[in-house]
Amino acid sequence: MRARIFITLLAPLLGLPDLASGQEPSFYEPMVGNGQQQLVKLAKEQEELFVRRGVRFNDPELLDIVNRVGETIFPVVLDEYINFRVYLIRDPSPIAFSLADGQIYIHTGLLARLGDEAQLAAVLAHEAHHVAAHHHILANSARRKKANIAGGIAVALNRGESGQSFPSEFGDQYSTTSYASLIGGNPQSVFSSNQEIEADAASIGLIGRAGHPPAASLQAIASIRQDPELSTPSPLASFTSYDSLTERQGLLQELVDGLPVQSANATITYDLAALVLRRVIEMTIDDYIRLDRPGTAVALIDAMIKNRPDAFLEPEAFLYAAKGDSHLEMGPAPTFDEQLTTMDSKKWGILANLTRAEADAYYLETEQGRARLAKNLESAAIAYNAAIELDTNNARAYRGLGDLHFAKEEFRQSGRNYIKYLKLSPNALDRPIVLQKLQHIKAELSKQKETEK
Repeated sequence: MRARIFITLLAPLLGLPDLASGQEPSFYEPMVGNGQQQLVKLAKEQEELFVRRGVRFNDPELLDIVNRVGETIFPVVLDEYINFRVYLIRDPSPIAFSLADGQIYIHTGLLARLGDEAQLAAVLAHEAHHVAAHHHILANSARRKKANIAGGIAVALNRGESGQSFPSEFGDQYSTTSYASLIGGNPQSVFSSNQEIEADAASIGLIGRAGHPPAASLQAIASIRQDPELSTPSPLASFTSYDSLTERQGLLQELVDGLPVQSANATITYDLAALVLRRVIEMTIDDYIRLDRPGTAVALIDAMIKNRPDAFLEPEAFLYAAKGDSHLEMGPAPTFDEQLTTMDSKKWGILANLTRAEADAYYLETEQGRARLAKNLESAAIAYNAAIELDTNNARAYRGLGDLHFAKEEFRQSGRNYIKYLKLSPNALDRPIVLQKLQHIKAELSKQKETEK
């Protein structure tokens, strides 16, 4: 019943008659009053703060792609303060968000998960509708009313700079932030469920006018809604301020099914600049590994190998090499799902105070930990060899095999792979580390030779 009601209410927002004529929808009227000046002022201050603290990830090629796609779907608005522009944040989490003055931010982790330009257009259209329909202002007004009723509780969006926090998970070499602290605390509470459903529905109309298939809005949610390492949908996935993603997808499906045939079959030829996007995917996988989320990296790689078009990922060697690194990094540790289901608070407390090496030693004291290590080493070897089979000059795979054999104290095999790696990548940043390991291997082989005598 709710689905039918929402479809009836939201159908005019899709501007379906305008799909054929190319006219802009007429429902984005300007908003006067309602405190928008203060919120827009805050958005500009936040933009300045992002710039000062190096939050943005400035990659000209990627920015060109996202802004080019955005220009095809951004609606015409009459509010003078709205100026649509897209920025990137280096963070592997699948998140997009917008600010009241038209700033739209895309995490690189979300970009890595999207299958084509149509899905990127759907994400941008969703966020653009939030801006054009003044959802930030309306949501802020609603929060103010609730705060006043509760006794004048400070609204998160009106905090000054001293109330902001920019925790960097990657260290100074990366540009990243926790955007939730900038747009009002919990990102899942920014917009109401009705506003999220409305933005979902409006995205279909916006991308349809640009020639994208309406189903791309559904596909975008499906691509990013779940943390691949967990069996349940991630609370950080983009668009998840409304808890019931299943219901939202159901509503969208009914809307898509109800479109005229010519609109439902609309299509264009997409190209997400394969080489550029491949770099984003590899970067996202590496970020998960560095954040000690190798299980997420493995699951993401497997999904990409399975679902990506062959023409896009040929050759796939870099994915298999990264998969090998992920398995190697997993070592004896359980996956997140295993930790959540098997560990009590006492174990969590113990592990929280251990270094990675100490945690691995802790796991290796158990039969399960030793079995996991053996399995992950085997999986890493399979992945590295698959990468080399696809590309005999894949330096990363040889580096990984060197590390794998080094860990198993198989020094002769390790040395051969390290030497091959340095020949293929003579200017590698980790060259000093590899040379140091080669010195260690040389010493160990000399000891073995002396023992054999």
